[in-house]
Amino acid sequence: MITIKKIEYYLFALAGLATFYLPFQVTFILSLIGFLLPIIKKGFPNYQRNVLLLPFLLIILGLINSYRNSGYLVIKDVGYFINPIITMGFGFAFAYYVGIKQFLRLVFFISLILGFAYLVTFNFSNQFASVQAMKDVNGQASYFVIFGLFILLFYKRILQFKKYSSPILILSFMVLLIVSFITKSRTFIAIFILLILFARGNFSLGKYFILKLVSLILVLSVIIISILSINTNDSSGFIGKFGNTFQEITPSDYNSMSEINNDWRGYETYRGLMQIEKGNLFNWIVGQGFGQTAPLGITITLGGTAFNAIPKFHNGYITLLLKTGVFGVLVYVVFLLKIFFNNIKRDTKDNKVVNGFLVAIPLILIFTTFIIGGWLNPSSMFPFIFSLGYFLNLKHLDKKGRGFYPYQK
Repeated sequence: MITIKKIEYYLFALAGLATFYLPFQVTFILSLIGFLLPIIKKGFPNYQRNVLLLPFLLIILGLINSYRNSGYLVIKDVGYFINPIITMGFGFAFAYYVGIKQFLRLVFFISLILGFAYLVTFNFSNQFASVQAMKDVNGQASYFVIFGLFILLFYKRILQFKKYSSPILILSFMVLLIVSFITKSRTFIAIFILLILFARGNFSLGKYFILKLVSLILVLSVIIISILSINTNDSSGFIGKFGNTFQEITPSDYNSMSEINNDWRGYETYRGLMQIEKGNLFNWIVGQGFGQTAPLGITITLGGTAFNAIPKFHNGYITLLLKTGVFGVLVYVVFLLKIFFNNIKRDTKDNKVVNGFLVAIPLILIFTTFIIGGWLNPSSMFPFIFSLGYFLNLKHLDKKGRGFYPYQK
């Protein structure tokens, strides 16, 4: 018998795999179906409506001044901002039917499939001149991989796997670890550190909190100092890119194409800030609206198409500031920090695992918004945006004493 639980289960599996193989529209359609199924059956729960209120407010802000801009670009931006809401809503719906053990197992298996696929298609024979040249050929591994590696290392008991020494688990560990290494992603490393520090449920208000906070600050200080001390004369290699991290994201008007290519994030951020400064006081408050772009200052060709304007940025805060203003940035940050602080003060009755993820994921999204769009990059960040909705509703259902499968009663 085909049940909604089975449909939701396979929709998530397909959507997760589609984030790597297929256009984002496929993931969006699958997520939309998974989001709407429980609503059609039982309506739109008040709790879910309240959680998604602030992200919907971003869309309202973006529409205020959108009448001045291209209708086509406005529609694209609406889709761009509604996509993560649908993804999170899908995760929210998923919690009605699938328990935490099944969920973590499924995330792990998706990560293993995507990791293996990346590994077997990786071009090992080519001697790449730089990390960027390697990524141009092989692409970026899915962030499911680092999520799955974390689950395997720290939650194998919840997964109900056999002993860690089993050949299958060792092979799985090696695949995920090798992929995490060869993809040469600084974001992979940062996300993994955040998961280790916060997702294990050990970082909460209470005993030894100050000691943990001081220790965390010291660790981050050492990491930052180490990055700053790296020689950045050659940024083509992975170590060089690490040393170039802060320069790469610092806004600057570069003079040569070589500098622009090396520090593209900083250049596009600079162009975005230039466009933002052109706005009046009202534009600063609520943004210049959906459809607004920033002049690129040059013309570049990608995939045979010439571009001379930037519709969205690697730095998602610039996208928010340009299109939804200071108010939009505040709404976004408050939305994530509210979830963070609501869960860092964990009640003794709360599930430690659930709370851990609800502390880690908002921090992951806040951090990745600086460099890859975060919340506004629902294709790459699908596993974390989906998980945010899933764990929020799982905790809500648990507090209400409704268990994990209320709709099946």
